[in-house]
Amino acid sequence: MASLESGEITDTHEREGSFHHRVKGGLGSYITRRFLETGVTVVGASRSISQQDFPVPNFTALAVDLTKAVAVNVLRAAVPG
Repeated sequence: MASLESGEITDTHEREGSFHHRVKGGLGSYITRRFLETGVTVVGASRSISQQDFPVPNFTALAVDLTKAVAVNVLRAAVPG
């Protein structure tokens, strides 16, 4: 599992996955890019996100409104683990 410590991402296990919400803008974009740079597979969810926001093979964009219960259930089914 990757973790953010003192502005650096450390990889504490072999490459695992990571789920992030609020991945667009400001700190969310920074953290997402850092995880992606270490090779972690990231699934990012936001109301207005696309695959082109982070155009790398280890990123999957899910445009979803997490204030809606139905959307949360769809997201839960889409994310492994």
